[in-house]
Amino acid sequence: MLSVDGWILIWLTLDDWDVPSDTQRAVRELKSVIVDLGLDRDGSFDLVNRNGDHVLRVHLNQRREDGPLQACRELLDEVTRIAPGSFGVLFVRDADEPAQTMQRFVMRRGRVVFEDDDVFNPNLPTDKAR
Repeated sequence: MLSVDGWILIWLTLDDWDVPSDTQRAVRELKSVIVDLGLDRDGSFDLVNRNGDHVLRVHLNQRREDGPLQACRELLDEVTRIAPGSFGVLFVRDADEPAQTMQRFVMRRGRVVFEDDDVFNPNLPTDKAR
């Protein structure tokens, strides 16, 4: 089972002075992308307005065979295209992996990086010498 949890704050530019009508257009376009990628079926991806900021919330639990990581990556690529000032993090845990390692998608300054996350890894290595 693959679990993906996190948030992306939707900003059109790198400063915090987006034009509201442009932001609404971008949110409509992102909602359309979510539908086109088939990510709207179970409420795992949700675009909400919180205190004037639009936030993409993600809470996904699926089998790896269903391709959730590829769909997440495609969605994040579209977010960086539509709203390059967006930023946030999605944490990924694969329960089927023997080590159950944690990884994350990090979005900042119009780029998305997929990396290991040792800080939130539930399997802490132990040092037998202690």
